[in-house]
Parts: sequence; C-alpha cells; structure tokens
Amino acid sequence: MNTDGRSGPVLGRVEVDGAGPGEGLSLAGEWLRITVGKPFAPGAPMAFKLEVDGVMRSLRGKASGSKRREDQRFDVTLRLMNLTRDDLDKLGLKGA
Repeated sequence: MNTDGRSGPVLGRVEVDGAGPGEGLSLAGEWLRITVGKPFAPGAPMAFKLEVDGVMRSLRGKASGSKRREDQRFDVTLRLMNLTRDDLDKLGLKGA
C-alpha cells in the first residue's frame, strides 16, 4: 500500500537518461507521472529507472506532455511501453 493509503506499488526515485534524478509521482494503468529537471516533448521516447517498492526497475515510455513546476522542475506524464510480464506484475498492472 502507498504511504497515502492507496493500494498499488510505492513509487520512489527516478533516473531519466538526459534529465537526471527525479521522483515517481503516480501510476494509473499504463500512465506514469514523474518529476524531473528537463521537459520532454509529446511523443519523445524515454528510457529510465524507476524505484518500485524499493527496487530499481529499467523501463521505457513515451512522453505525453510536460508542465513546469514552481521549483523549476517538470511534471512529465508518459505512457509505459514494452512492459514484460514481470514489469506488469511488479507495477500491479497484471491483466491491464
């Protein structure tokens, strides 16, 4: 269970190629929202590592959009791509 009381995986730090470290904010189906130091254009491919329940996982996705935050970082929404069965299981997306 997440620290905010919702069920599902607990997201932690994220390391995006070319954008440095950040945080995983939310996961809804195949849509992930993260915060990083660089914006990504819609459709841009992203390779990154995401901490899920304390374990770093290598994932890929495509950016849907970016929005600047007050702290000058960016909230990036992306769709996860090419997930393995193990990824689906660990992200709580089995059967999605």
